[in-house]
Order: sequence, then C-alpha cells, then structure tokens
Amino acid sequence: MNEASPQEGRKPATSRWLGVLPARWRDDRGAAAVEFAIILPVMLALYLSTAVTTKAYMATRKVALVARALADIASRQTASTGNPTVSDADMTNFFAAAATIMAPYSSTSLKMTLSRIDVVKDSANNMWAFTKWSVKNNGGVWRPCNGGNSGFTPPGTPSLSTGGNKPLLAGDKSLTDSTYPAYLAPEYTIANAPTGYLIVADVTYTYTPGFTFNIFNWSNLTTINTGWSQAFWSRTGLPIVGTSLSSNAQLCATNNPSVS
Repeated sequence: MNEASPQEGRKPATSRWLGVLPARWRDDRGAAAVEFAIILPVMLALYLSTAVTTKAYMATRKVALVARALADIASRQTASTGNPTVSDADMTNFFAAAATIMAPYSSTSLKMTLSRIDVVKDSANNMWAFTKWSVKNNGGVWRPCNGGNSGFTPPGTPSLSTGGNKPLLAGDKSLTDSTYPAYLAPEYTIANAPTGYLIVADVTYTYTPGFTFNIFNWSNLTTINTGWSQAFWSRTGLPIVGTSLSSNAQLCATNNPSVS
C-alpha cells in the first residue's frame, strides 16, 4: 500500500492567503467592466484624434485645390485686342467659384488673396519681383507694394519703381507665418529665371474639429491652421491689367512703371 506524500493535498501558498481574505476581496466579478472603463478613454482618444487628423488633412488638400483653381482661372484672362484686364466683377466671380471647392467644409474661415507679381530683370541681370496689384477676400492679406528687399535700390536701372518701393523678398514661407506676403519662392528670381507676369493665389484656412478635445485638455487640437500659395504665369504672356480694381484692392502703380 502506497503512503501519501506529505506534499499531497496541500493548497498552494497563494490559495491559502486568499482563503483568509474577506469574500468581497476575492470576488472577481466585474473585472472585465473595470478593465474596459480604464482602456475606454485611450481608445476613444485614439479614434477621435485619427478622425480629426484625417478630416484636417482632407481640408488641407481642399485648400490647395482652391489656390490652384483661383490662380488658374485668373491667369487665363484674354482680350481680343490689347492686354487682358480684370474687374471687380471678375474678382467676385473668381473668389465665389474657388470657394465652392471647399464643400462640404465650411468656407467661413477661408481667406483668399489674388495678386499680380511682375518678375523683371535690371541692366545688371538681377531678377526682382514687384507686386502690381493685390485683391483680398474674406479677410485675406494683400501682397505689399513695398516688399522690403534691401538688395534693391529704387528706382533701379532701368526704372523699376518710380517711388521708394522695393521688390518682394526671396524665400519659402509657410502661409501660417504672418510675414509670408512679403516673400516669393526663390526659384522665380534666381539667375536666368524667366521674366513675366505671375498671378499668385494665397489661401489660408482654419479648420475647427467637431470635437474640441477639451475633455482631454488638448488645447492644440481646438483649431488647425493651414494654407497654400499657387502661382501661374499669365497664359497669354501679357500683363493682366487691374487698373479698374477698387473693391478690397491695392494697386501698386509705381512698381514696374513702364507696364500697366
């Protein structure tokens, strides 16, 4: 007859300790609910942040399309004789058509500016970019007549500015930088770049998520600012004259004075 081992029938130490605990402490009912309650905020935050980021990216792409469409349609102005022109009515139509591209997003915070910038060359083969006219819509920002480029001494040779205005600075600036209107991408004024008449559309937009994330104290996700700048050469190669513009317009008549 085999004798039982002294270890047989003994409970593990953990079980013995649990046995002396009150019953309510040993009750594991509802553990899954507690675990779910702990992980739910994390899962919810991940889901909402992913959804907001995706929608913000889509809004950014819409802004790029608005800028491209705005510059494109304005640069296509033609005339049967002489230089093509733009009027206040043309500008109203341009801005209205471009704004529809933002749908289904709200266009309330869509700020647009359309400008003509003349890229010219002086007698020393230096390239300069002067604002000729600029029209803003819904709180957009004009391109300045005086770009502040200290490398240029007015009026230049030949005369490129009959006043004290200086050309735009060369540099890549984000449209979320408040100094961007005074800058033009450097590729337009590098050596041997073409001269001509640029139509530049600057579009900025503030995207406001439907969920503010205040519950998580994520203040950086309450609004998302984005912007896009697009330039096209005048399709006819001729200057697009804006001398009749008056509504929300800034005319720089002393810049590139030999051209309207």
